[in-house]
Amino acid sequence: MRQKYWLSGLCALLLAASVGAQPWQAGPDNTPGWKMMTPEERSEHIKTMHSFTSLEACQTYLKQHRDQMQQRAKSRHMRSLGRMRHDPCQQMKAMGQFKPAP
Repeated sequence: MRQKYWLSGLCALLLAASVGAQPWQAGPDNTPGWKMMTPEERSEHIKTMHSFTSLEACQTYLKQHRDQMQQRAKSRHMRSLGRMRHDPCQQMKAMGQFKPAP
């Protein structure tokens, strides 16, 4: 019986580790203006986000993207985008997706 619980715990731990190791993914919950973007823009945004090798470049792009989506929302008489719950650039940094500076 004890072995069964130990094995279940090990499986749960391995599953949690594999989920946590997944690369950051853009989506409606973490991308400002996702619903206002065309499928092509979404694809390009994902490609761009995964191309960064530094936190600074990621943050610069994300600010530009957010400003663009804010303008789009304003032109469509929509409410503002509000605050992001999580900073994707910081999440990507924590996952080791940026190369260390030489």
